[in-house]
Amino acid sequence: MPCIIHPEREVHALCETCKEPFCEGCLVAVSGKPYCKAHVAELVKNNRISTPQPPPPPIPQHNQYNNYYGYGYGYNYPYKSRVIALLLCIFLGVCGVHRFYVGKVGTGVLYLFTGGLFVVGWIVDIIRIGTGEFLDSNGHPLV
Repeated sequence: MPCIIHPEREVHALCETCKEPFCEGCLVAVSGKPYCKAHVAELVKNNRISTPQPPPPPIPQHNQYNNYYGYGYGYNYPYKSRVIALLLCIFLGVCGVHRFYVGKVGTGVLYLFTGGLFVVGWIVDIIRIGTGEFLDSNGHPLV
């Protein structure tokens, strides 16, 4: 026996209300019983069954790892402060302290022994931190 709506498909079950044959795609299970989609709409309309409600979205939590600047990287990461990095760069940048702060230890040591790459790298870093182009060792922007 074919489905009423899709004659090319096999019958899966009969609707509990109208007792007509329907395929699996035309039926909706309500409390373990098969109903055709038209009768499910009637049941919902007449408040015989309630429509399933999706769960509410999770409330975003704001802390030092998940800030509200929109940088969602999918894992907990302690973001570095742009203001602190800029102050460290201005006052101690020739020694590379700002690079140690953001986790760039290798270039921090290089700045330490070359005087901020002969002061040129120090000035470039002040500009890059000030404009927001400076990234930490993991490639995340400073916030």
